[in-house]
Amino acid sequence: MIIPVEMCSGLVKCRVVYDWEVREVSFQPYAMRQIKSLRLVDGDKVDYRYKSTDRSMFIRLMEQRGECNDVLIVRDGWVTDTSFTNVVFEDVVGGLYTPDTYLLEGTRRQSLLDAGKIQACPIRVEDIGHFQRVLLVNAMIGLEDEISVPVVNIMK
Repeated sequence: MIIPVEMCSGLVKCRVVYDWEVREVSFQPYAMRQIKSLRLVDGDKVDYRYKSTDRSMFIRLMEQRGECNDVLIVRDGWVTDTSFTNVVFEDVVGGLYTPDTYLLEGTRRQSLLDAGKIQACPIRVEDIGHFQRVLLVNAMIGLEDEISVPVVNIMK
C-alpha cells in the first residue's frame, strides 16, 4: 500500500472497508466540522454496535435536525451519540462524563475512559441541563480539539 504523496501532510482520514478481507483503502483530507447546535432525536430503532458503510439510518435522523448542525440521538430517554461522534458532557467543575448508553463503542471514547480522563455514567435527556457543554469525540476529534456545543444549544 502506497500512501499518495498529497496525503502525507496535514490531517488525513484513512478509510478501510473490510469484511473477511480488506476491500478498499482510501485517503482524504479531514476538515473539522463546525457544530454549534444539536437537535435531540428519537433513535429507539438505531442499532450501530458495529461501524458500517451503511449510514442510511443517520441520514434519516439528520433529516429531523431542522436548523441545527447535527443530531443528538436518544434511545428510550437515554442519551447516546451524535451522527458521527461519541459525546462527553462537562459539568460546572470540569468533570467529564460520557453516556454508558453509546451507539458505537468508539476507540477515542474507550481510550479516554482507559486513561481516566472521562467517566461513563447513565445520562438521561433531563440530565442534560446539569452540564455546561457537550464535547464531540471520535477517532479524528479529541478533547483537545474543543469541538463542543453549549447545552443551551441542544434543542428538543
